[in-house]
Amino acid sequence: ERTRQVDARLLKQAHIDCLRTWGPTTRKRAMDAYQRGFYVVPTVGRKGLKPTGFADGLEKGVCFADRANVKRFQQLCESAAREVAGVEGCPVLLLGNEYSYVGRNRAGVWTYLGFDEVTQQAFRQWLWRRFGSVELLNRACGTQYGTFEQFKAPGRGRARYQWWLFLRETFSKYMKAGYEAAKRAAPRLNISYAKLMGSHWDPCTEDARLSFLDVQGDN
Repeated sequence: ERTRQVDARLLKQAHIDCLRTWGPTTRKRAMDAYQRGFYVVPTVGRKGLKPTGFADGLEKGVCFADRANVKRFQQLCESAAREVAGVEGCPVLLLGNEYSYVGRNRAGVWTYLGFDEVTQQAFRQWLWRRFGSVELLNRACGTQYGTFEQFKAPGRGRARYQWWLFLRETFSKYMKAGYEAAKRAAPRLNISYAKLMGSHWDPCTEDARLSFLDVQGDN
């Protein structure tokens, strides 16, 4: 208790009146913080979410294309939102923090995630819905594939744009599913997100704006 009192005093001296957690919080903790003079911004956790991975087999991140992940994410969002619904000192709930589709592989090289079979198969199905034929796909990407199954992400040149667009759309749908679940549990609670982490070597991975959010967040 004494440590918390000291921390609270130091934070107030620094003119800080809002605390952001690295995961969900409880109603009691949020209310206690508000009584001490602090707002709380909790973050939806990632417990139970299946990872994606790099081409070298290293698993990391979250598989946005996995339907079971979407369902689990909805459960996490609904639970986190319900816990703080109506708490005066909780102005907003974050759907997550710096999700990314790039990272360092086993060799320490920055490169793309998304090489799990679920994501790759979802990408090929997305290409089929988008182009309808391999001929149109090859014409658009400057490639010479015989079937959609031969298309390997992320590709090069114009083909890489298709991969980038697929990841953007898949991530957006994943986050919107969580947003809607949180809103069902707490309709009046503002929902935001602490940005998609990009990469300096690839401008295609810059922040993805999620237009459905109540508040556009950033770090």
